[in-house]
Amino acid sequence: MPKISVIIPVYNGEKYIQRCIDSVFNQTYSNVEIIVVNDGSTDNTENILKKYSNIVLVNKKNEGVSKARNTGLSLATGEYVYFCDADDYLEKDAFEALINEYDENDLLRFGHYVVDGEEKIEKKNTDDVLALVDLTFDSKKLLEYLVSNKTEGHLWNYLFKLKVIKDNNILFDEELFYQEDVMFLLEYCLKIKNVKVISNPYYNYCVNENSVTKNIESSIRNLSSIANLRYKILKLLKDSNNMNLSSLLEQRFLNLQLSYILDYRKKLSKKEYFNALKRIATANYEYYVEVLKEPISKKWKIFINLLKNKRMHLFNFYIRLYLLFKK
Repeated sequence: MPKISVIIPVYNGEKYIQRCIDSVFNQTYSNVEIIVVNDGSTDNTENILKKYSNIVLVNKKNEGVSKARNTGLSLATGEYVYFCDADDYLEKDAFEALINEYDENDLLRFGHYVVDGEEKIEKKNTDDVLALVDLTFDSKKLLEYLVSNKTEGHLWNYLFKLKVIKDNNILFDEELFYQEDVMFLLEYCLKIKNVKVISNPYYNYCVNENSVTKNIESSIRNLSSIANLRYKILKLLKDSNNMNLSSLLEQRFLNLQLSYILDYRKKLSKKEYFNALKRIATANYEYYVEVLKEPISKKWKIFINLLKNKRMHLFNFYIRLYLLFKK
């Protein structure tokens, strides 16, 4: 029975960390090591973790999820490695089923449930080309899907081989606080050959009741870091001779901004909406200058120029036209 190292970073998780750890302990598959990295929690998380005598526990100062995961990787000793979010949990037979499905492939992806209060439903995302499918394919295809955002890049959908990670020194980029999981997956994809996808759901993604304000602030921060993320992914594509995917990457980031902005337009007051746009425009000015040099459509050039120059009333009118013609 090959060992699975489960890495769980946690920050202020007193409400849910026990459920997460217990879901790993209660697996029908027994050869599992649990590595919990307490990333500077200020609530009762540490006291809860001290009750477990059979986990590898690291208590450290708060330095972010990438550093926490890298700390976990440095301690992992299993043949396989799995990253679990502290506020979610696994189905009881997850690891037993996944080990049996792995075969001779280099990466295994699987389905998940979405848990919202008392409601638990299987995730059926029609925008995700790998949702509800069973197939084996070349890792270059997964690279393309991730770059173009045709599939989700959540780590908890994947079971990795630790040898691939160690041999190629694949680590989480500690400068990134947004889509660092996608960056890790892209690097991993470049070092392997085959990926197996199974549709069965074995993970429970739990919807947390965060306030609209908190989610908006988080997304504004994320959008404001696009330039750094874009630079790193473009460099990765260039170094691996995959620049043919660069146009897909540009389209991904443009669509991402549009989707967030449409969400702000619905949820915020006009003043808050314009303030959010100005913050994003200020943070991304250099990115907008660079992307305007690329062969993008006239629609996107207008979109970016209005944002870059902070012509917010005109930008809002342009969005209204977009929504009108979209109907």
